[in-house]
Amino acid sequence: MSRSASGLAEIQWDKDGLDTMGLLKVDILALGMLSTLRWCFDLGKSYRGKELQEDKPTYAMISPADTLGVFQIESRAQMAMLPRLGPQTF
Repeated sequence: MSRSASGLAEIQWDKDGLDTMGLLKVDILALGMLSTLRWCFDLGKSYRGKELQEDKPTYAMISPADTLGVFQIESRAQMAMLPRLGPQTF
């Protein structure tokens, strides 16, 4: 464990260590992603996991690859794959 310049404690584990502990690994790669994460937490207060997993408007956006800015499925390779797969459920 180390201390950041702001005095906050930082613990860095690799993905394998987190998996062993049963913890979720999330990469926050930009400030925009922090805003998205905040929005998701706020949204989560009004939805339950099952409802989010089966959210039809979300899949209507994902299936045709309207995913610019959506972490993990915004790369060109992922966007090329999505219309072929046509995901409709989690």
